[in-house]
Amino acid sequence: MQKVTDFLLKYKKYFGAAALFLVLVIVLVSCTEPKNQKNDNTENGTTATETQNTQTEYELDGKLQKDADPELVTLMQNYYTAYANGDLETLETLAQPLSDNEKSYIGTFSDYYENYQNIVCYSMPGATEDSYLVSVCYDLKFYEVDTLAPGMDFFYVERDGKGNLFINNVYSAYNFNFMDQELDANLYSMILAYEKSDEVVKIQNEVQSRYDEAVKSDEKLANMVGGTLRNAMAKWRDSVIGDAQTETQAETQADTQNETQNTEVKQEETQKEETGKDDSKKEDKEDKEDKKEEADDEPEMVKTLDICNVRKKPSTDAELLGRVDIGVKLEKLGTKGEWTKVKFQGKTGYIKSDLLKAVKKKS
Repeated sequence: MQKVTDFLLKYKKYFGAAALFLVLVIVLVSCTEPKNQKNDNTENGTTATETQNTQTEYELDGKLQKDADPELVTLMQNYYTAYANGDLETLETLAQPLSDNEKSYIGTFSDYYENYQNIVCYSMPGATEDSYLVSVCYDLKFYEVDTLAPGMDFFYVERDGKGNLFINNVYSAYNFNFMDQELDANLYSMILAYEKSDEVVKIQNEVQSRYDEAVKSDEKLANMVGGTLRNAMAKWRDSVIGDAQTETQAETQADTQNETQNTEVKQEETQKEETGKDDSKKEDKEDKEDKKEEADDEPEMVKTLDICNVRKKPSTDAELLGRVDIGVKLEKLGTKGEWTKVKFQGKTGYIKSDLLKAVKKKS
């Protein structure tokens, strides 16, 4: 039961998608209504009351105007044309940032949209100079449905470094519900105040009434918004959750592998260090013994009495460096037990002493 609870808490914002699709696709209020504000704010660790009481430096200033700025109207017309066509490349130039989840959302629902008609743009000055709080009303035409569906969306519009208007998509209806991007608390409070203003609420109510009438008058429209789109939302939601689970599992697996690899690397490094210390000690000891032996015995030449194996260390189990034929003279470097250390092909090696005989050096 605990696992189920944890899962629901982790992906709860996606389970609300089916209930909220009318807000996002069709209508009503582009920002969340008061009952949804409580849920959204609770998800971020605060209550609706706390959010509403938060002091903000941004205050609403001015009256709502209809189609006041031609440039703003053009921006919105271009946005809805691209949205209906699923033209993500164009949308990314008009609305920024556009998350991968929202791209998949647009790709899913634009298949049902034929076009947006009767676009009307209401705006009010935003928090900064050359920014706008925008409400757009429209009539949405679905494929194979004659009756238009009235709708309303909210946008926050600013100017970029080149002076061009663009939609700040962090404050889109989509992000208000799915929270792909973090919000500025002060600006969000200003937007909530805008959505609750008398002028905006009046327009919201008018759009809601026209929408209700349209759905009642056309069974195809009712089936589209109440059946087809709900099913599409459910599939999209499951896809997003599935991708999120896969990504989380992949990250967990990758983290586990990295931890394992790091542990193995540390163990190997420790073993190498210990082995290196042991080898170093052994080599130092051997060098001291060899130097002592070389000091006691004058260097001399030896000759092989048979075909001999030359090994790296004085042991029959040691690495084989090569073989020398019978009668070959080698420079003797020392002795160690039953073995004689010789110079062999520019290296040092060991041959069993009973296979060698001493040869005096020429004076």
